[in-house]
Amino acid sequence: PIPELPTEQSIGTFTGLVVDDDAFRVLTIPATTAEGPAALIVGRSLDEVTDGIGILAASLASAIPVIVIALTIVVWWLIGRTLAPVEAIRSEVADIGATRLDSRVPLPESRDEIHRLAETMNAMLDRLEHAVGAQQQFVADASHELRSPLARIRTELEIEPVEDETIASVREELIGLQHLVSDLLQLARFDARQANSREEVVDLDDLVFREGNNARTEGTAVDMSAVAAVQTTGSRQQLGRAIRNLVENARSHTTGSMALSLYEDGEFAVVTVADDGPGIPADQRDRIFERFARLDDARSQDAGGTGLGLAIAREIAERHGGWIVVDEGYTTGAKFVLRLPIYRS
Repeated sequence: PIPELPTEQSIGTFTGLVVDDDAFRVLTIPATTAEGPAALIVGRSLDEVTDGIGILAASLASAIPVIVIALTIVVWWLIGRTLAPVEAIRSEVADIGATRLDSRVPLPESRDEIHRLAETMNAMLDRLEHAVGAQQQFVADASHELRSPLARIRTELEIEPVEDETIASVREELIGLQHLVSDLLQLARFDARQANSREEVVDLDDLVFREGNNARTEGTAVDMSAVAAVQTTGSRQQLGRAIRNLVENARSHTTGSMALSLYEDGEFAVVTVADDGPGIPADQRDRIFERFARLDDARSQDAGGTGLGLAIAREIAERHGGWIVVDEGYTTGAKFVLRLPIYRS
């Protein structure tokens, strides 16, 4: 059946016509004839439009994912290219430490906000390097200038020994002050990267035996039965000082005896220094290696140290590719473990 068509002038879309059951766009124009009112109806099939829409939809369905992927890649590349200078700045700043204050972040070629950010970072690093350099120079100069008068005063006190408690106390304080100045000068050299020495093969057992025998001469019982022959490479003088600082720290806190050991553990030489003193609280085992660190217990002021010995020992160990830790499993005192890369001929 033919759907009812309007008799007034109109345009509409109709379906269900006899011709192939397709949809048509129909124009109706009323007219008057001799026989009475009539209507002129003109229609056109919408097949072409429908087919075009179908083709377009199919094309978009296959093209849109490709376009989205392509746009994603382009946007990712553009963002990466834009943020590459920021990543370069971040990477350089992350690598700058106390020993690399002369490093600067790269300046991008573009004269934009990122370029100004890099300039600001470099200006800040300039100020930081100057401030740290001035501090290090002051410590080094002050320590160096104090050594000579302290040595002269000590010499005057020891030329004519006087059996007097006050003089003896002054002499002991003077010796402690000399040690403090020496430690400050050593740390200043480390900070200024001036402590590098000639690298050589070092017999660690010789250094351990030497420091253990020195402790024995001071009246401390020292067990060195577990010392094996092990070698490493580095500065004999610096490594000897690191072991000496550990031994002196243990001797200051031991109540009876101390034990030294040296052995191989894989690719590392391991030096241990143990005492039977009051031990170190678990929450203080990292802080003990800080400069001028003092614990709030028996391992503190009465030891008579400068508070720099363990900091210097750790600095030396790290400069030789090793490290120092406090043995958490040791409960009858304190046990320091020094690990250094082993040398095999």
